[in-house]
Amino acid sequence: MSKNFTKTVGVTTKLIATTLLLAGSFASAASAWGPERPTYTNEQPADYATFNSITNNVAVGDERNFVRVGEVGSTDPYRDEIEIVPGKEYEVYIYYHNDAGSDTNQSGYGMATNTRVSSGYPTTLNKGDRGMVSGIISWSYVTPEKPNDPQTGSVWDEAYLTTNTDGVVLKFKASSAIIHNSGAANGSILPTALFSEAGTPIGFNKLAGTVPGCAEYSGHITYTLVAEKNEDCTTNPDLPECKNCDTNPELPECQKKDCTTNPEMEGCQELPNTGPVEIIMAIIIIAGIGGGGYYLYRTKRTLKTAENVAKGESEIKPEAKEDISKEEPKK
Repeated sequence: MSKNFTKTVGVTTKLIATTLLLAGSFASAASAWGPERPTYTNEQPADYATFNSITNNVAVGDERNFVRVGEVGSTDPYRDEIEIVPGKEYEVYIYYHNDAGSDTNQSGYGMATNTRVSSGYPTTLNKGDRGMVSGIISWSYVTPEKPNDPQTGSVWDEAYLTTNTDGVVLKFKASSAIIHNSGAANGSILPTALFSEAGTPIGFNKLAGTVPGCAEYSGHITYTLVAEKNEDCTTNPDLPECKNCDTNPELPECQKKDCTTNPEMEGCQELPNTGPVEIIMAIIIIAGIGGGGYYLYRTKRTLKTAENVAKGESEIKPEAKEDISKEEPKK
């Protein structure tokens, strides 16, 4: 069952058509409304603009109980309290009615001005919670007793949401806040100012805050809440964004990195052993290489000198003679 009622010939006909849907749950509602105020009946309406104070409305019974919630697509009626299940959508219903008689509109006493509606709902629910959905109607008016003394009025009501699931998130469905009446404003989408403290203006033909008295100018507002399971790292640690070393220390990148666990790391390869014995051997080898080079140098120089003498190019210098004598083998 869709709870968005289509426009009919008149709002009274529309309300009567929904009596079976609403009357049972409205009549049995708890007194979660306020403030205490004078009440009226269909037979004896108010003589000035006042809202939701008739106790025998043909459709909703006691108008003071004007906020309800129903499951979208369900045949169950709107109710004061409903259990929320993730994956489903729920529609909030806020009824409004200026209870002044139609004969007071011409004088101006029955005309409500600056009429606004605001609402609120819980954004999260856990098992055992009882979240409140609120509706507030405010307006300006004058009375026959004080025609030059403008006054303001405000009435409110509540419904409640429960759940058997932890971590339920409620999200407003975009563009789902709609006003329903028999005027030109019927079907208008209300802004999200509906959820602010000041609320948003409503109206019959325009959303300018003017609502005449009498049932034919009444209407209701609906909006949809989507229930989802809260997917965070506490409720679902397997989410990709939850993969970190705090929640998943077994991840490869979370393992301790040192030369024991990662010997291929730079700086972890074993350095050569250069003890005292190795150092001495290195010195001997270097010295031997140096000595051999010097010996080769002296030999070449001596040989060159001998060749020059044999050719008569030069005499053997004393130091060369000494070198040659050292090189000659003993007999």
